[in-house]
Amino acid sequence: MQVLISNFNWFVLKLNSRYKGWVMKYSKYSAVIIGSGVSGLFCALKIAQQINLPEGLLVITKSNFGESNSRYAQGGIVGVMKTNTKDSVELHTKDTLKAGAGLNDIETVKFISENSDEVINDLINLGVKFDKDDEGNLTYTLEAAHSVNRILHAGGDATGSIIEKTLCKCVKENPNIDILEDTIATELLINNDSECKGFIAYNNLINEYETIYSSAIILATGGIGQLYKLHHKPYRCNRRRTCYSLQCRSNIARYGICTIPPNRSRN
Repeated sequence: MQVLISNFNWFVLKLNSRYKGWVMKYSKYSAVIIGSGVSGLFCALKIAQQINLPEGLLVITKSNFGESNSRYAQGGIVGVMKTNTKDSVELHTKDTLKAGAGLNDIETVKFISENSDEVINDLINLGVKFDKDDEGNLTYTLEAAHSVNRILHAGGDATGSIIEKTLCKCVKENPNIDILEDTIATELLINNDSECKGFIAYNNLINEYETIYSSAIILATGGIGQLYKLHHKPYRCNRRRTCYSLQCRSNIARYGICTIPPNRSRN
């Protein structure tokens, strides 16, 4: 109890000194997801399905709900599907390691490959309509370093947009998920034990700060495109996850090995 009180007092002193003059609102959630792209939306829906959330679940986005880099993704999505008899986890793992020149984390590659069928079927059950042939079977294309056809598309080159719109609809219809739009997390609240217990949010619509407490903060804030001078990312995709991660003293690795498709260069 004494540790909890010490940590709480530390939060109060920090907030009072840094945000002096602002009227601060306070709220608490069982879990909070910062970011509303496909990753954040899917995460919110899966948590809401599986975990009891007495204080609710919050998704915050710094733009309008539904506006993210995910919607502009024209390439398909990889799935090692059990119905695709020409493919296997072993083959996909081999292709990925080869394309990554052996720099991949092999356990991560295996985990993604082994679970991709379940995730794709989750998306289908949530309402995502992937392209099918005349007989109603999923269609697969061959792209990049893949040795067999395993890329699924939705609406041709509108895969990202269709997945995001479908997940947005599901999140909006879920009574256990709250949404804060035009709200940015300005600072994570890290206690004396190096644990993140919440964050400070700024709402652009009403020009107010709010302290949001939660024992489960998930960073789903997207890519790092604007670390680079030349890129194709929307201006709101501004590497904020890197800043949050550094504040939490997380390990940041291999930013030099980064591809931003489609690549952009100049003479």
